[in-house]
Amino acid sequence: MLPCEMHFLLVDVSRHIIMTDLDPVRAKLIAETVKKDLPGIENVESVVAGCEKEAQNFMALVYRVLVRFNTSNESQWLFVKVRPKAEDQLTEWASFDIAFKNECQAYQNLKELDFPMAKCYLATPDMIILEDLVSKGFKMMDKLKVLA
Repeated sequence: MLPCEMHFLLVDVSRHIIMTDLDPVRAKLIAETVKKDLPGIENVESVVAGCEKEAQNFMALVYRVLVRFNTSNESQWLFVKVRPKAEDQLTEWASFDIAFKNECQAYQNLKELDFPMAKCYLATPDMIILEDLVSKGFKMMDKLKVLA
C-alpha cells in the first residue's frame, strides 16, 4: 500500500518554495505540472496530501492543490491523482495501468454529460485533476470499510 502522510507546500508568486515537509523535488514537480497542464492558473498556493490515512488511497498518489485562476480573485482546491511510475510506488494491483487508464477515459467521456460528479479539469494517462469535493463538505471513504 502507498503511505499517506499529511504534507504541506507553499509556493509564492515567484514560485519559490516557502515551507514544505513533502519531498521538495516532488512538491515542486506537482506545482509546476498542475500549472503547466491546467491553463488559466495564476498561482499554485499550496499542495497537501490528498488523504489523511492510507485506507483512503486506492491506487494513485493523491494531492489537494490550492490554486488561484487568472479569472478570479478566489482560490480553489483541486484533487490531483498522479499515476505512480517507480516500481516501489506501484500498488499490488496487477492491472494498475489498465485501471488508471479506464478511470482517465471515464472522466473524459462523462465530463460532457449532465451527470452529478466532480468537475474534471484534466484526464491524461499520468494525471487526473478534479474539482476537490472535500472543500464542499464531502468526505473520503475508508476503502477498508467500503470493501468489507
